[in-house]
Amino acid sequence: MMGQATQAVGEAQLICLRGFDSAELNEFGTSFADGQISVSDDISQSSVCVAKSDVTPPSEIPANQAVLWIVPGTGQPSPSLFEREAPTDFLRSPVDGLELRLRILALVARTRRTSEVFRSVLRAGPLCLDRLARTLTVNDQEVSLRRAECAVLEFLLDHSERFVPSKELNRVVLNGSVGGNAARNQVYELRQRLGAAGAADAIQYLRGRGYRVRWPVAR
Repeated sequence: MMGQATQAVGEAQLICLRGFDSAELNEFGTSFADGQISVSDDISQSSVCVAKSDVTPPSEIPANQAVLWIVPGTGQPSPSLFEREAPTDFLRSPVDGLELRLRILALVARTRRTSEVFRSVLRAGPLCLDRLARTLTVNDQEVSLRRAECAVLEFLLDHSERFVPSKELNRVVLNGSVGGNAARNQVYELRQRLGAAGAADAIQYLRGRGYRVRWPVAR
């Protein structure tokens, strides 16, 4: 059935589905009919994999595969779902068809941008982050960061052209957390470490818009 759903479209619009029953697959087919999205059996040809988190173990999906997890309607998603190299997002059940299409297309865009602009070293003003070694230097002085702090700084550097809302940091970077002060706390700790290295004003905050690295990333 899924093979029949594959249409002659660009690879960027192909997705694969994991963990869904036949009724759910039929419902998805209707949702995707006008959404420029087609389903493929081949995960290697798909830009995004949509998977049910309570049925599909993360280990069954390649680490470099972008994933949209469909999680139960209650409870917090497992942090293991987001420990991946590729862009990851989640939706709670029951899933709205329009929201599903928008989230898939957003992941496709993020995957394209990641593949086009990925670089191992990000430089902005006095900051130099080696994302592969997970090390940061400020004015050539090495600064120790915890994993979450490093992930937040990396995301801000990758999106240095705009302010990033706290909710986006919570959802995309901090293990899918959608509430509380997780982003605020991590940015506070990050600012403390940057301040100790002489870059206290490295991260700007604008009420209602979020956080941004003060300097543009060198391209």
